[in-house]
Amino acid sequence: METIKFKFIIRFLKEIRLKEFYFLKQFFLFSLSLIIISCDNNDNNDYSCNDLETNSDSFSFFLQNLNPNSDTYDECIGPDSYPNTVRLFYFSNNENWGLCISRFGLLDDLYKNYSNEENLFFFGVGANNNKSISSMVENNTLPWLKDNDYADIWDKWSIDNRDLLFVNKSGTIEYRINLTENFDESVINSYIANLLE
Repeated sequence: METIKFKFIIRFLKEIRLKEFYFLKQFFLFSLSLIIISCDNNDNNDYSCNDLETNSDSFSFFLQNLNPNSDTYDECIGPDSYPNTVRLFYFSNNENWGLCISRFGLLDDLYKNYSNEENLFFFGVGANNNKSISSMVENNTLPWLKDNDYADIWDKWSIDNRDLLFVNKSGTIEYRINLTENFDESVINSYIANLLE
């Protein structure tokens, strides 16, 4: 009688183990499918602007505007979105660093001084990383873009942190300054004036 009970208990435990294994296997497959779907969606979001044609002879790219305070939020924009205009691009590889945020805020304020100028546009461009942009954009309305593997702006154009590029009406880089040491508004304004002539 004891042997029968023992065999029954062993068989019962085996069935439970098989059921647990089946459950774990199903849970694992379900979790894996969610991860794959999530990765696919992230790839689509990161590279949603890649199908737009760019000009290899000039400073040209399209990236998604990630600043919800901006008029062009969620749109694919870049230098070619505003042809025959003057375009300024500020670069930061750390959207959480105080100096980077401060410089972008000063540019945002400066751009408001040009509110009646239809041929001038400012942009911010982050590096190809996973850093949050919330601190960078929370008090600013300028578009904020993030580089990716496809555009590869930082490498193609040898960008340094806190560079400010001035793109002329022909779409080529006319001036490049770095805002790390100071923010000289008079120099920026003079370059803008030269390019708008």
